Amino acid sequence: MGALASIASTANAAQRIAVPSYIYPGPEWALFENSAPTVAVAIINPASGPGDAIDPNYQRQVKEAQTHGIKVLGYVTTSYANRDLARVEREIDTFEAWYHVDGIFLDEAANTPDKLPYYAKLKTHIVKLNKHALTIINPGTETIEGYMAVADIVLTFEGSYEDYKKIYHQPDWVSKYPAGKFWHVVYKAATVDDMKETVRLSKERNAGWVYVTSELMPNPYGKMPTEAYWSAEVTAVR
Repeated sequence: MGALASIASTANAAQRIAVPSYIYPGPEWALFENSAPTVAVAIINPASGPGDAIDPNYQRQVKEAQTHGIKVLGYVTTSYANRDLARVEREIDTFEAWYHVDGIFLDEAANTPDKLPYYAKLKTHIVKLNKHALTIINPGTETIEGYMAVADIVLTFEGSYEDYKKIYHQPDWVSKYPAGKFWHVVYKAATVDDMKETVRLSKERNAGWVYVTSELMPNPYGKMPTEAYWSAEVTAVR
């Protein structure tokens, strides 16, 4: 088993932070780079995908994050398995060729049985490029157990703090898997106390990966929370 796969499947491992870092390279990256190894995964998203041309700033930022021990994944949307498979594969290839990423984050993932073959093909394609690559998929909600076979980590909640407290639902089968297979992302957790409550709940809910922010829709991932908030989050997760 490769090192990347093992970080997703080790039982009883400490909870860690994966950052949906849709932030242009610059000083904000230092916030989470300096929080490794609690922060272990980051995502680059130059243009809702790799974009049309290499950006040297992203090349530099990926290398820098990797020197901190952070695995950097490229963002590719699948539009709930409605995007042409060959086009998605080309974007995956581009991320590997341009930025030498450690894996791929497949956003807008489906969660129904009929779409499983689509994601199985993508997982196979990713591993062919790099046998140690990490595959994360994002249905953003509960899914069927079959999706555990097509990704190393599944993002099974993406939503607001209020929704996380009140309407989150966890299928019974989740408890059969190591916490490192699941990631929860929570935005609009306005205060440090809200963030701490979110982290507490995520640990109870078998999420080995978490990210909490005070930022709001439509893009809560375009900037990091304040340094004080972030420092408290790293401490709470650690």
